Amino acid sequence: LLGSYGLWGLFIPPSLWRKGLPAAILVACVVPFSTEFNSGLGFPVRVITAHAVEQMLSAWHIVAISSHDIIVMENGIAQVDLPCSGLKSLWTGTLFLLAATWLERRQLGIRWLLVCTANLVLLAIANTIRVLLLVMIIEVWQQQQIAEVLHLPLGLIGFILACAFSWMLLQTVPQNSGGLMLATTVFRDFSLLGKDKKQGLTRLSGFRPPAPQNWGEIELKSPRIGGFRGLTAKASEVNPSENGCKTGVSYQFQQKSKSITWLLIVVIALGLVGQIQAIQEKVNAIASIQLPQQLGSEPLPLTEAEQRFFDNHALPIAQKQRFVYGNLSGSMLLVASSAWQAHHPPELCLVGNGFKVDSIKPTLLNQSVKARWVSLQDGKRSATYWFQSPQGTTDDFLSRIWDYIAHRNKTWVLVSVLFDSEHNPDSPEIDNFASTIHDAIHQSLTSAVSGQRSAVSGQQ
Repeated sequence: LLGSYGLWGLFIPPSLWRKGLPAAILVACVVPFSTEFNSGLGFPVRVITAHAVEQMLSAWHIVAISSHDIIVMENGIAQVDLPCSGLKSLWTGTLFLLAATWLERRQLGIRWLLVCTANLVLLAIANTIRVLLLVMIIEVWQQQQIAEVLHLPLGLIGFILACAFSWMLLQTVPQNSGGLMLATTVFRDFSLLGKDKKQGLTRLSGFRPPAPQNWGEIELKSPRIGGFRGLTAKASEVNPSENGCKTGVSYQFQQKSKSITWLLIVVIALGLVGQIQAIQEKVNAIASIQLPQQLGSEPLPLTEAEQRFFDNHALPIAQKQRFVYGNLSGSMLLVASSAWQAHHPPELCLVGNGFKVDSIKPTLLNQSVKARWVSLQDGKRSATYWFQSPQGTTDDFLSRIWDYIAHRNKTWVLVSVLFDSEHNPDSPEIDNFASTIHDAIHQSLTSAVSGQRSAVSGQQ
């Protein structure tokens, strides 16, 4: 935001740009606290937090499994919602570190970058511990009211401790006298030059250079420039290199030359990294998935809630089917999209439809399908889901996000199956059923890849 405002300054009067600078800074500081910012960037952070809490609970031999931004335990489901994403803490903690750096005039260098990284890690750890404690209080000890009381204090305590430790680390960064105060020093010196009426100097806005014949008689009388007080000499007699007479501007730039050099190197490196293109899979979103006839499937209409959810910028292809496959029957939802935002946690949909989730466990339905098996309604019904791409399957939504970062245009299909009764995931029927669905989706995905490649070769 500040960079865009800086570019806008090229097209508007400087006075107007300076007047609007405080507002631009305020907006840049406020935007990260908005709901849209947290719901967008905050979702991957919540997913990572849920996975971290799952690992900690497993280390304590507490049965738990994370899926998307939820944690499924024996006593219920805990969701890492917007307030627990930790983005506000990360942003506020970064502002605290920048303010402390500015006030204490610490040098910007490798040490400062290490302190900044440590600050972010500490804030993330503090937020993860807060979520872990809340999950333990609510789901393990069944103390909902205590959790509501401790929610805010736990966040504040973790934030204060992380910032305090970051401030202690900041003390290891050497100070730069005036290095971070370059702009302040420049404006201060110039303003004093303009306001120094006792020395006979006028304001900068009304300053007129003397005639060349009078240059030899110019007297340097500023009490600020060069740090000399009561100095009066002709300009021809003054040798800055011999007398050490340096203006605040030149002195500051000499002190900052090394910092500016490495800062430019970092900026250029980041710019080059930003130009690296992710591996692009030339795949169009498939129009539909053709299921085999032996499934005995028939289309089902999407509910109003499902229609609203899938009506977004990601443009997912969603289809709902009723199927009968031997002794297996139920409903199946297929969602194809290249964007991870189009996919959702099936567990929350099941809970929203009134089902009780008993347990969730990763399972290998066959050699090709790595899925998650869900037990519902006290073991009376079963469900399963997985994510499938042309290269394979996964049950981990975090892996789905990482793959999107590397292959933005690759199409993934979310397969969510709800059976009418309880089944054993190790049974041959489930093995054959999963193989049939997997092969049908794989055929649709590979056909889309072949069609895209043929279209590209035809254009060439």
